[in-house]
Amino acid sequence: MVEIENYYRELEELQSFSKNESSTRRPFENLLSSFARERNLSLVPEVSFGDIRPDGVVKDKFEFDIGFWEAKDLKDNLDSEISKKLEKGYPVSNIIFENSKFAILFQNGESVLEIEMEKAEKLEELLETFFKFENPEKRKFEENLEKFSEAVPKLVDEVRRRISSSEEKPKFQKAYRRLEAICQESIDRNISKSEILEMLIQHILTEEIFVNLFSTDFHKENNIAKILNELEIAVFSRNEKKALFHKIRNFYDAIKTHSVYLKGYREKHQFLNALYESFYKAYNPKRADKLGIVYTPFEIVDFMIEATDGILRKSFKKSLSSKGVQILDPATGTGTFLTQIMNWIPKRDLVRKYGSELFANEIAILPYYIANINFEYIYFQRTGEFRDFENISFVDTLELSQNQKGQGEFLFSEENTERVNRQEDSDFTVIIGNPPYNANQQNENDNNKNLAYPKVDSRIKETYVQTSSAQKTKVYDMYSRFYRWATDRIGKSGVVAFVTNSSFIDSKTFDGFRKTIFSEFSEIWILDLGGNVRKSEKDGNVFDIMVGVAIAFFVKRETESPTKLHYLKNPEIGKENKLLWLQRNGKRFFDLDWEDIFPDEKGNWLNQTDNDWEELLPMGTKETKLGKEENAIFRNFSNGISTNRDEWVYDFDKENLKRKAEYFIEKYNLELERWRKFIIDNKLENEKFKETDKRLNDFLHLKNLIKWTKMIKRDKFLKNKKAIFSKDKIRHSLYRPFVKQYLNSNYIFIDLPAQQFDAFPTSESENVVISVSGTSHSKPFQALGVSLLPNLDLLEKTKSFPLHTFTENSKVENITDFALEKFSVRYGKVIKLQIFHYIYAVLHFPEYREKYETNLKQDLPRIPFYENFSLFSKVGKSLLELHTDFEKAKEFSIDFGKVSRKDLSKKSFINFFPKEALEYKLGNRSAIEWVIDGYKEKKIRDETVREKFGKSEIDFDEVLSLLKKVTTVSLETLELLRELES
Repeated sequence: MVEIENYYRELEELQSFSKNESSTRRPFENLLSSFARERNLSLVPEVSFGDIRPDGVVKDKFEFDIGFWEAKDLKDNLDSEISKKLEKGYPVSNIIFENSKFAILFQNGESVLEIEMEKAEKLEELLETFFKFENPEKRKFEENLEKFSEAVPKLVDEVRRRISSSEEKPKFQKAYRRLEAICQESIDRNISKSEILEMLIQHILTEEIFVNLFSTDFHKENNIAKILNELEIAVFSRNEKKALFHKIRNFYDAIKTHSVYLKGYREKHQFLNALYESFYKAYNPKRADKLGIVYTPFEIVDFMIEATDGILRKSFKKSLSSKGVQILDPATGTGTFLTQIMNWIPKRDLVRKYGSELFANEIAILPYYIANINFEYIYFQRTGEFRDFENISFVDTLELSQNQKGQGEFLFSEENTERVNRQEDSDFTVIIGNPPYNANQQNENDNNKNLAYPKVDSRIKETYVQTSSAQKTKVYDMYSRFYRWATDRIGKSGVVAFVTNSSFIDSKTFDGFRKTIFSEFSEIWILDLGGNVRKSEKDGNVFDIMVGVAIAFFVKRETESPTKLHYLKNPEIGKENKLLWLQRNGKRFFDLDWEDIFPDEKGNWLNQTDNDWEELLPMGTKETKLGKEENAIFRNFSNGISTNRDEWVYDFDKENLKRKAEYFIEKYNLELERWRKFIIDNKLENEKFKETDKRLNDFLHLKNLIKWTKMIKRDKFLKNKKAIFSKDKIRHSLYRPFVKQYLNSNYIFIDLPAQQFDAFPTSESENVVISVSGTSHSKPFQALGVSLLPNLDLLEKTKSFPLHTFTENSKVENITDFALEKFSVRYGKVIKLQIFHYIYAVLHFPEYREKYETNLKQDLPRIPFYENFSLFSKVGKSLLELHTDFEKAKEFSIDFGKVSRKDLSKKSFINFFPKEALEYKLGNRSAIEWVIDGYKEKKIRDETVREKFGKSEIDFDEVLSLLKKVTTVSLETLELLRELES
């Protein structure tokens, strides 16, 4: 295994200097961390258990101890050292003792494995045995948690029913009126009954979590909790609740049992965060997604607190505990950042900070409630007195910029308004936290849109967008909105410290963001934690999410000095190693190996280039496309087809596709009629609806039988356009590299056809396009010749350059006279078709891709003039014919034996193919792997398609034949590329 090879290499390097425990333990610590990370576990170093302190404890996210590790020196007698540790009371449920030469594994009090660590296969066996061990408490807890998560939706329905049947009872009404008054007084004067009852439901389901975790009724000191408890008693008698919750009783008991082993508030809070995340995703998955419910590991929080304190000292001669340093967490969640700051602040300063210098905002009622209790609990623990935390506001932070203090536009209670106004009066020195990440709704049918924030978005438009040269959609991501808000809110001096999505560091979309941030702050510190799965970064993600993560510290102060930008890519591999690194380095923030960055004119912080890119011929430009001037090779270019409902409009089976089309049309037209009636019945004929209108989305969400998207609502449904089916619109499309499917190209079904029908107006149209990776792609650059309609995701963010376009009456050459002249001056007499072939070869030329790798991620391709035009043109012609006519290729000889479609999902299936053929890649996959992935069985995501139409049938023999042909295509492609390199 690679991890074990790395262990031996690292151990050998360190042992050349020293053989004592402190030198040799680190490689094994890294090895254990790697194995733990693969299993979603953590290795925590040097955890104390009374008088004993193992070198490492493997834990899961709920703080269960999975196993232990103790390292010794080579000079020590391992057996003797083990005896000493066992006498001292070291746990023997699952523990490794090792000295880098020998290792002994104890499980359930017995020695189960003794190995020589130089033998890789034995070391792997030891680690596998160690990690296969099941903590019986953990297993039982996970079983109970699974039952709890499964039971939550049904419990919620039953609790709602009980509340409904209790609403007329005087006892309930009395308690409800008191709760309503408190909520109106302390939260929102327009709070709805449904919101109050949701809070009650959440309280009923989570109350025992607090009681069992903290072994106290402390949380009932909270004013809202007191009345919630009275209302709960009005709904259930003690025995009724006990009977209802009988099925999940074991879950609460397991929390109580486990809480005994949690050492102090930090571990309990971390455990609470993990529970809260699991609960909320079961209780309201849409809301959890919208709010970005992911708790922040304490190592990140503590690092940010320590670093922010250091920055304050260095830049302002102050600290987090200094008088006048006001601190805000604008999206506090369960309050992790402020609770840790409260732990950080010396006790002598806590009373002042707690009363007037710490602030938090939260938009969701359950985390607001939990955070409130957490703040009050920490204060109680540290001071011995209970005191309401009066500076947490129930408010959407981004909406604060929509209003001016004193205008009475906040629809809050008097108390909450006072809190918001007190916050608005504050001059914040520090804004810190983990704002939501999600950019926009993944599925319109979820009816789960992010809100619009006109003022923040206006500020983004006049700053990040105004200075950008990119397509600007994702710059309105929630986290960039929080950066914009915080930048404006911090005033002329202070620190903004956020942990967020890392795409702002190098994405083309965020070039204007980078330019603006660099102009608005005096010093910038970026710690890149990596973990971007979409970029194939396999270094581990600290949040276990797909996007990369970064910690940013933006410092504002009045200075004449130019802005300083410091960047560091976290040097550690693996989630736990990164967290451990953060834990160790917060206090030595300024001693880290920061790289000073000087942005280029395009706003690039990373990926700067020093080559002749700007002198090359652009394949396409906006000016040429708009007909303003000719300064590019191609007159027109286009995105691939974006349907936003692929499962409805693509299929291997033509008849199944027709059935889907007929069903979709029927339901779409019925909804259109129903909408017309709704408009008339509600006298809304004179209203102009937008696709974002809540009334429209609630109306469509009622049935939700087909896939709704923004474009079909805006351009078709609201314009009263009826769906009509034409069988002539069922045609072939290249869906993925070398994977054809039928496409329903009827107008209503396609969200964004781009200009693909200019290149392929009918199924009989003969044309060829060069498709390439679009700008801001994250995978290696790709190019593929296509003779069918290309999908947007054929390649990554596909852009297509056709040889011809079609008007109503004619076929038009798409290569410009400008390009012909440039090539003719350089090479003599050439024709446009030769130029097209030349370009296709250049785009595949390894030397070109390597030299301009960074440029190709930022811009559309530009084309250099290489010496041997005729060779490139000849090779390009052969490549183009090979790739567009891939189905005519000769079958490579492969004996697949008796395989089925299910075998495509097995990793071993790739072993049928020659290794050399796998070297022809499009992005991170070989052409062969694209075909395997295209035809293997996948779960259908759309519920209606899955239930009513199922999986399409394919001829598996034809798939195997195609794989043999693509193997030939791959080998011949590599051979042709070798001609260019010779």
